[in-house]
Amino acid sequence: MHPASYPNGFPIIGLEAHILLLADSGLFGMSVERYNAGTNSKYEWRVEYNVSGGNAANWRHIYGTGGVSGENILAQTVLSPSVGAGGAPQGGVPGWGMWYPVKLVADLNNVGAAGLILHSGDEISTATANGVNDGNEAYGGAHLPSDMVKIEFHVGGQGGSSACDFYIDDVFVTLENSLQ
Repeated sequence: MHPASYPNGFPIIGLEAHILLLADSGLFGMSVERYNAGTNSKYEWRVEYNVSGGNAANWRHIYGTGGVSGENILAQTVLSPSVGAGGAPQGGVPGWGMWYPVKLVADLNNVGAAGLILHSGDEISTATANGVNDGNEAYGGAHLPSDMVKIEFHVGGQGGSSACDFYIDDVFVTLENSLQ
């Protein structure tokens, strides 16, 4: 739908998926991006889950030019085959119970604070204190449609013996009425 179809210019987008972590390190992230034709740049509503490191077991809102800044918005241990309830090893064959539902809800008109909410399992994040990636990044290619919206999944790890596997299933993009 064209942004003119929405009272505020752009819709509120939900990006939902089930994830399965087979990882001891690295990160999983998801984002919704809106093209800014005026500056040939983007605005990005982005969250990442850190499996290890200084922000382990936290969902973070990533913001700033190049995504170099972040704030914790939900402390949570996402269960995996190697981490069960209470952090105990789970073992066995991965099953449905280890697929974890996540949903990013992004208000594409709000580039300031409180522009996104994250649902993870049965928990909901706090409102973000900072704005989205600020639109100063060049966004490859001229002549992109002014109303272009794109979704992304991000994974990262160190490879080798620290390699991480993230599986993504049941992906849905939804139109939302509000940030809830």
